[in-house]
Amino acid sequence: MSERTKTYSDKEAADLLAISLRTLQRYIADGNWIQAPQKVGGRRRWTNEDIVVADDLITAVQAPALYSVFIRTGEKMRAEKMREKPN
Repeated sequence: MSERTKTYSDKEAADLLAISLRTLQRYIADGNWIQAPQKVGGRRRWTNEDIVVADDLITAVQAPALYSVFIRTGEKMRAEKMREKPN
């Protein structure tokens, strides 16, 4: 008896990736980095391997963006402290 591989819908994959379905759809539509699995019966079916690859790509793209936000936030906080200092 062959064992079936567990597959997930787009919504389930988005939930596992901790992003919204719309964000996943945008990433797929962009077509530059997340390669969506082939459709089966008119719907995409994600395997665990597909989700791991997508998660690695999302993490690689989001990390520099988050770092940039932290830097800008730190600079803003320093600027506010400088304005509050008495002369």
